[in-house]
Amino acid sequence: MGEHPVDTLSSHPIFYGASNGFRIPDKIGVARDFSAARHTPPIIGHDVWIGANAVITRGVKVGTGAVIGAGAIVTKDVPPYAIVGGVPAKLLRMRFDEETVAKLLASEWWDLPLEAFVGMPINDIESTLDQINALRAEGIERAVYQKQVTRP
Repeated sequence: MGEHPVDTLSSHPIFYGASNGFRIPDKIGVARDFSAARHTPPIIGHDVWIGANAVITRGVKVGTGAVIGAGAIVTKDVPPYAIVGGVPAKLLRMRFDEETVAKLLASEWWDLPLEAFVGMPINDIESTLDQINALRAEGIERAVYQKQVTRP
């Protein structure tokens, strides 16, 4: 449910939902709004692995290529291609060096269809990036690889 008061009679949403008219004043008398409209969902980048039972709190940004360990509680932004884990989640290590991360992000490889990667040596990042850049230099974009499916 996102934020909820813990210093009131009840933490149940009926007492602070936007539709029921309740307002809970803070310590200086200003009404706090705990309605769902204030809750910002997390922003998850491309190709992010989120392990089982991980929790990503509201408003957190998880960068492209990040890995969130199982059971982690992520309360702060996660950089692209970082591996985080624990409670609260902490940076364990980066998947690649800064230069490779910059190249991966610039390649926007996730925009290409899966068929574009057939035969690419995906375990050799530099070679794969070279092939992606060659495809883009030739003007080959995702439309070239899209197949029209027809049914008889």
